[in-house]
Amino acid sequence: MKNRKILMILVITFMLLILGVGLFFLIKGDNYDLKNISVIDSDAKDFSEDIVFDGNHYKISDPIFEEENNLFISLNDLKEVIPIEITENNNEMKISHNGESILYNDKVIQNSNANENEVQQYRIKNEIIYIPERHIEKYLGVEVTYFYDSKTKTVALTSRKEQQLEKIDQQLGSTIFIEKNNVQTEKFEPRNGLYLGGYVIQDEYINASMNTFNEITNKQHASYFRYVGYGKPFPEEWVENVKSVGGFPQIAWEPNNGLDEVIDDDYLREFAKSAKEAGVPILLRYASEMNGTWLNIQETQSSI
Repeated sequence: MKNRKILMILVITFMLLILGVGLFFLIKGDNYDLKNISVIDSDAKDFSEDIVFDGNHYKISDPIFEEENNLFISLNDLKEVIPIEITENNNEMKISHNGESILYNDKVIQNSNANENEVQQYRIKNEIIYIPERHIEKYLGVEVTYFYDSKTKTVALTSRKEQQLEKIDQQLGSTIFIEKNNVQTEKFEPRNGLYLGGYVIQDEYINASMNTFNEITNKQHASYFRYVGYGKPFPEEWVENVKSVGGFPQIAWEPNNGLDEVIDDDYLREFAKSAKEAGVPILLRYASEMNGTWLNIQETQSSI
């Protein structure tokens, strides 16, 4: 009887061991070792130092310009974005893409379906060849359009395949030139980088000190933030403190009692006057968090 119990214990132990090993491999996966997994980007491509590529956007090296109602894009930038083949023979140049091509002789278009009403030549500026959008569209089948706004000098190129798709299904940004220096900035928007700020007015561990915050983080912060309920006076003392640490203020101006209290009256004008007299740019975040249950804005938001 004793031997039988021992045998049963051994059998159960063995079964539990097998079950445990099975569960271990089921959870771990005997074919996977995280340390040995390498991620391969199939879209990875080497680009020249003049082109910046972030996976969706290319920064062009040569400025886009307009002549004869055509955008002109440098051949150098064009070949970085779309797969083209360029062959040259004496004064002839042929640009090919997906079985379609542009043929030039002495800079003049030679394609049989060219007509005299379209731009006839590519351009050379600072020894750089520029191709007109009309030729890119008509002879290579790649649509050229401004992306959002002509002021940005940002251009989207769409292949024939992408053109067949609905706009929402097209690979947005997959072939976009961006010349950063031509993009207009908004008021006080930095040309490069961003503003890094902090919210420390309720941080009891540093006594709400902006100086201490800068010291602890070893960073000179550009801006500091606070809430001001609508109807409360302009926080002049706090704004001066922000200025003293080399920053500018961001104020969340909150009509906590609803939007009906926001009218053109002495309070509003005095607040605006004090803000102007502060002598520093102020980022005003008006009526934010309007869907919060702690505000009464929801009841009047239909009138916004």
